[in-house]
Parts: sequence; C-alpha cells; structure tokens
Amino acid sequence: MQHRGARPAKKKQALVRRELLSRNKYISGTEAGTEIFKGSGRLDTKTYSVDIG
Repeated sequence: MQHRGARPAKKKQALVRRELLSRNKYISGTEAGTEIFKGSGRLDTKTYSVDIG
C-alpha cells in the first residue's frame, strides 16, 4: 500500500489495522539515505513513497 503525501495519522492507522504497530506506539519518522563506508556517494531524490505492509 503506497501512501504518497499521506498524513502521518493515516499511515499509523494503516499499520494498526494490519497489526504491524500497536495503538500505544507512534511513528517518529521515515528516512532514506546512503551509508558510505569508503569513498564518496550521492543521493538525489525527486520523489519517495512509503510501503506499509
């Protein structure tokens, strides 16, 4: 299920409904990035989505 631009409350409701998150927990955020261990790197993001479930 993709939530492009969905409000955080709607994302949490979807997780609770699928029993992936209990009602007394919350989502603090979502992140994307790279972990460069040697050398250099670059991440260019034009759009993103979060898949739940």
